[in-house]
Amino acid sequence: MKTDTLRYRLLDAQLSLAREKERSVILLLTGHAVTHKGQVVNRLNHWLENRHTEVHALGPSSEEQSRPYWWRYWRRIPDRGRIGIFIHGWYGDALFARAERRLSAGAFHDRLEQIRHFEAELAAEGVVLLKLWNDIGRREQRHHLVELQQDPDRSWQAGPTEWQRHAQHTIIEAIGKTLRDDTQAPHAPWQRLPFRDPGEQLSRVGRALLDVMEAPPEPPATTLAALPDELPGVPSLRRADASVDERLDKAA
Repeated sequence: MKTDTLRYRLLDAQLSLAREKERSVILLLTGHAVTHKGQVVNRLNHWLENRHTEVHALGPSSEEQSRPYWWRYWRRIPDRGRIGIFIHGWYGDALFARAERRLSAGAFHDRLEQIRHFEAELAAEGVVLLKLWNDIGRREQRHHLVELQQDPDRSWQAGPTEWQRHAQHTIIEAIGKTLRDDTQAPHAPWQRLPFRDPGEQLSRVGRALLDVMEAPPEPPATTLAALPDELPGVPSLRRADASVDERLDKAA
C-alpha cells in the first residue's frame, strides 16, 4: 500500500472511530531496544488526528508512584472513539524489572496474571488491543548501536540504557517469549515485527493499526468469566468509574 493511501485510510478510519464511539483502540509497542519505537510513534502521531489520539511514553509521576500500580494505567485508558498509544506500557514495566531482577520469578508470574485480568476487562469494556513486539537480533542490534553512536546527529539514541538493554538481549529475549506466551489471548493477540528501517517499520505499524480500526466491531468479550472477579492490585474499571462519579457527586 502506498504511503499516501495508508495515511488517508488511517485518518478516515480514525474519524469513523471517533464519530461512532463504539470502541476505543490501544496500540502498545514494546520489545528490544533501538528498534525505532519512539521514532515510529512520533511519525504515526503526525499521521493521525491529534484531537483523538493520546500518546503515553513517560515513566510514572510522583503521584502515580504513591498510588497502587494499576492506577496509572486505568486512568489513561482512552475513551470510546479515541486511540491510546503506549510505548512499553505495562509490559515494559514487567519485562525490564524481571531482566534487572527487581521482580522475582514468582512476582513476575503474578504480574502476568494481573495483566491477563486487566486486558480481559479492557476487552469487556470495548477496548481493542493491538500489541506489537519489536524484534531485533543481538548482532544486528549491536551493529545498529555502533552506527548510531558514530552519527553525531543520532548518538543520543545509543546511550547507557540502550547498551544495557543490548547486554541483556538474551535474557530479554527469553523473558519476552514467556511474557508473550502467557498473555496471548484472542482479545489481546501479539504480533512480532522484525527490525526494519524507520519508514518500513512505520508502514507496518500503520497497516496493523488500520486492520484493527477497519475490522467490524466484535460483540463484547466474555473473557472475564474465566478469571477471578478481582486480583490484588488490579482495580476494576467499573469500580474505578463508580468511585470517580461518587467523588464528583459529593463535591457538587
